[in-house]
Amino acid sequence: MECDVEYLRTLYFLDEKSFLERYKSYLKIDNPRKKEMLLMRTKGITFRNIGLYFGISGQRVQQIIGKAGKIKKYKAPKIKENLKSRVFNKIDIRGKDECWPFTGGLTLQKYGHINYNHKQFYAHRIAYEIFIGSFDNSLFVLHKCDNPPCCNPYHLFLGTQKDNMIDRDKKGHGNGK
Repeated sequence: MECDVEYLRTLYFLDEKSFLERYKSYLKIDNPRKKEMLLMRTKGITFRNIGLYFGISGQRVQQIIGKAGKIKKYKAPKIKENLKSRVFNKIDIRGKDECWPFTGGLTLQKYGHINYNHKQFYAHRIAYEIFIGSFDNSLFVLHKCDNPPCCNPYHLFLGTQKDNMIDRDKKGHGNGK
């Protein structure tokens, strides 16, 4: 079994920087046997089975790998495909420059929303993930078009709370305006 760093990177869908941060201890290992053990461990193979492969005990494998063996699989925040398809089916897709309104339920502020597993999700956030890709949950998905039910990815952009407040004030939606 050969150590394949690119395989590890693609297995967990990491960009170069994230990969290097997460696996820097792995990349520093000079012992090929230890690297091979660690690679097997990241694939979810138990210490016992790695030991059987090398003809040693599972405890010895743990000792050899040490702290580097505590590498966990990278889990990107994922939204279930079922939820994505439900949202996608309720988007009225039109031209690139037109708004794509969400035809499902709306909040009091007119944002599209859908309930899934007893949680409420905003349609424009799910649409951003469907068409553009996943993003940090601490960020806001803002509308260029100022139309809350719009799910057109060309009208959506990411921003912080501060960006949201600046955008709100520019559009004249702040308190007292």
